[in-house]
Amino acid sequence: MRYLFLLLFSGIITTYSVEAQEKAPRAAAQKLHMAEFFIDQLYVDSVDENALVEAGIRGMLSNLDPHSTYSTPEEVKALQESIKGEFVGIGIQYRMQNDTLYVIRALDGGPSKKAGIMDGDQIIAANGQPIVGSHITTKDISDLLRGPRKSKVELTLFRDGQPHLLSIERNTIPINTIPAAYMLTPAVGYINLESFNTNSHVEFISALKALKKKGLKDLILDLRGNSGGLLNIAVDISNEFLKAKERIVYAQGKRVDLGSFYATGSGKFKDGRLIILQDEYSASASEILSGAIQDWDRGLILGRRSFGKGLVQRPVDLLDGSMIRLTIARYYTPSGRHIQKPYAKGSDNQLKYRMELLDRLDRGELVHPDSIMVVDSLSFRTLVKGRSVYGGGGIMPDIFIPVDSVLLSPVFRGLNQPDTLNPLFKFIHSQRSTILSSYDSTRFIESYVVPEDLTVSIRKALMKGYKDTTDSQVDILSVDKFINSWLKSLIARDLYGDLVYYQVRNKTDQGVLKSLEVLNSDTYRAELN
Repeated sequence: MRYLFLLLFSGIITTYSVEAQEKAPRAAAQKLHMAEFFIDQLYVDSVDENALVEAGIRGMLSNLDPHSTYSTPEEVKALQESIKGEFVGIGIQYRMQNDTLYVIRALDGGPSKKAGIMDGDQIIAANGQPIVGSHITTKDISDLLRGPRKSKVELTLFRDGQPHLLSIERNTIPINTIPAAYMLTPAVGYINLESFNTNSHVEFISALKALKKKGLKDLILDLRGNSGGLLNIAVDISNEFLKAKERIVYAQGKRVDLGSFYATGSGKFKDGRLIILQDEYSASASEILSGAIQDWDRGLILGRRSFGKGLVQRPVDLLDGSMIRLTIARYYTPSGRHIQKPYAKGSDNQLKYRMELLDRLDRGELVHPDSIMVVDSLSFRTLVKGRSVYGGGGIMPDIFIPVDSVLLSPVFRGLNQPDTLNPLFKFIHSQRSTILSSYDSTRFIESYVVPEDLTVSIRKALMKGYKDTTDSQVDILSVDKFINSWLKSLIARDLYGDLVYYQVRNKTDQGVLKSLEVLNSDTYRAELN
């Protein structure tokens, strides 16, 4: 056996022999090689041979399925960092505002914090190279700030109207996947899990232990926006909720049978009530977890239909550091559901596949549960209570929660555009010291009020450019109420960090409020009977 590859669904360590390639018919491969050779040798203009090969690979994969993909060496590096759960850098969160890099946060324990970088600093150069101007990209910034572990970068900062020089030694920075874990009530805990990387299970156990010390009885696990990650981590976290020998997932393909994965009975939260929040962006490993919980009637799924990714990919490393992620199997929930949403082959159809979430919006599915397309022939029964569940396109929620209707207004199309948020960024930069000196995080959550003039300026920025949208066409009271809550959460994130951001946001979040309502009534028991 010549090479080892990581199977990522991402994710079990397994082996794959490239000797199998040598047994495959060579005629097709020779034909492809000849075509590339003659194009390179005879075409009227010069060609980029590497670009031709990459286009050929992408073309072949586009005729398979939407999740068999090609990644360049640069993309592979970023993917490996997200899976491994760490990167080498200086440890800051930042944003570009008016062509200037502002430090939102110097991460605790990171190189920048130790070197003296402060929240709100402007970084104007790295190793003498300017970091200003509209031409600066995120990749440019990453290339300047990241580098080998123990290497140094000389930063030029602007603080209080004065330049400062700092030398920072780069180090390993963890990528945390749980930005918030706290008690919503004396008995109900909340954990937000953003992805499933190498460290996620350890993070989850740590969060769970901390909440148990604070009185945790019931848990709300927020998987909204979680697009997945490592299969083995999804299995490990699912194990925390299930009884011994309960199957979590199984995966089968034409030539690959990954078998079944079962709970061991060693879980740390097998008895408390459990609610999982999901949305149309919850995919892959998230759906393995939700599917196992739903099939065993272990908890309730609240939200909207999940993305619908039920295919397993194996990474195949190529000689130049690029990678093919090739679909090798389909996975199934414990009841036997295959939840991959339909797709057609070909590059044009792959674009339609990626736009499918917009189709859900157009059909009204994000607002009305009756608009969800359920295939009766793909009906299954849960394994304890015998409730009806469905395959063929994501995990259907037990309790539907529509998108906030305010967000569907044309006013909010530019919600996260830089021009829209410029008034907010200016406000935070000018008021940072004042707010921090007047409010600790607890007082901020409970009593801080967003200034009315900031709310009005953001509303005007949102409505700018939409000639058909006037004050008379929107419910200004509802819009401003939403903007106030949204702005307060963004100010909280900048000044106090992710935990306070979620504590502010969840005060008005419909998913969290509905979850608490279900736990505080007979709904939870009724749904699982």
